[in-house]
Amino acid sequence: MKRGRAVVGKPRIAYRGNIFTILKARAVYPSGTVKVFEFCRRSPSAAVLAFDRHGCLLLTREFRETVGVHQWRIPGGHAEGRSPRAAAQRELREETGYRAKTLKLFMQSSSGHSYDPNTYLFVAADLVHDPLPMDEGEEIRVVPTALARAEHMALTGIIINEFISLGIIRLTHAVRQAGGVRKFLRP
Repeated sequence: MKRGRAVVGKPRIAYRGNIFTILKARAVYPSGTVKVFEFCRRSPSAAVLAFDRHGCLLLTREFRETVGVHQWRIPGGHAEGRSPRAAAQRELREETGYRAKTLKLFMQSSSGHSYDPNTYLFVAADLVHDPLPMDEGEEIRVVPTALARAEHMALTGIIINEFISLGIIRLTHAVRQAGGVRKFLRP
């Protein structure tokens, strides 16, 4: 078997939707083997781990139409042409009724070569009441939750979204290392 890297052709769009684009690219290996790679691109999205004035994390309990059940979530959604920071503020206002005076990029995720979601996770504090209307059909209830409880929910699978769970676990660690939320959020 010959060794070496494949020569990958220019990706072509197989499907384009409002959120996802599926691309295909032909790859030729040194042995002559030909494979077709498929990969998914998703419009960037932003999510927010927001702390209220009591130091509780604002989790949301949302009805997810695609699976027909309520799930534990955090405010978040697609950037829709906005910067991730602007999208985070908009989603926070729509889903909780608050705007953050303090908004810090905490982590960014990209899953790999076949799926590239570009998700940005922010931490927010110093919230002020400044609501925007929710999107049609959204059914969201805000549930202030102690960070230790949210960490337990993430670790035990009560929060099923892996990115949200990872964010909560990493945030809990960072807040403990810093000596509290306020100290963590200092520039």
